[in-house]
Amino acid sequence: MIVPLFVASSDEEDRDIERRKPGHATRKEILRLAVVIFGLTFGTFALFYPGCKAQRDVVVSKERLKAIHAAMLLYAEDNSDGLPTLFEPSPDDRSRPALFGGGVPFTWANKVFEYSVTKDVNSLRNPSCPADAESFAYSQSGPPLRVGYGLVAEYGGERMYNVADPDDKVLIAETFSSGYGNSPNPHPIPGVRDGFVIGYSDGNLRPTQFSEYVTRLAYTRSTEDEMTQGVAVHGQYGILAISAGGGLITLTPSNARIARQGKLPYGRWVPFR
Repeated sequence: MIVPLFVASSDEEDRDIERRKPGHATRKEILRLAVVIFGLTFGTFALFYPGCKAQRDVVVSKERLKAIHAAMLLYAEDNSDGLPTLFEPSPDDRSRPALFGGGVPFTWANKVFEYSVTKDVNSLRNPSCPADAESFAYSQSGPPLRVGYGLVAEYGGERMYNVADPDDKVLIAETFSSGYGNSPNPHPIPGVRDGFVIGYSDGNLRPTQFSEYVTRLAYTRSTEDEMTQGVAVHGQYGILAISAGGGLITLTPSNARIARQGKLPYGRWVPFR
């Protein structure tokens, strides 16, 4: 008789204990669960964020290049198919830009921005371009525009209809200013961050028979020995550009080299030949 009574008593106590337990999670349990979820989320984010951001930056930069090209065409349409000049020249030295409030130049980017559909102040920024590598363009309505793209120098002030094979000629590409990260810039434009212009190894205005490569493309170099080797702004995704015809182009540092037809420069960086 003792055993059945003992069992019955034990079962009854277990049921009482279960009934005394709260029917919902305690504050401490909720906090513990939140910590676990946060830890898992943060760990996953930290693991995949670099790759996701790199891919996102590529997509954003491509869209901005398309928007800049569209604005450039609108500008040309209103100016007899003419393209904007590289910059407003100084009255004392036309090879140098005039500087406005805060020592900032007025460049092609200003004119293109006025034709931007969104007037977004970030529309000329490259999402992967470090702040120290951006160039600036004067703005009357606020802080200077930040620019992460350069116009190939020979286009400045020229006519779009004169471009030979526009689908094969780079118009605008991602750039770094002022030799950032040891990027090639043998002829810096005095007094300004100069990434708004893609120049040439022997000057900033026109390719010549002595031009070997274009300058200020968005790649860094560990040494100064080889001008067309380095790490592209998007790593494995390269350097992004858009052609005069509106096609997106992916470049590597080696693509900075200028091709030749005989002794004359030729190819993607020479728009009028």
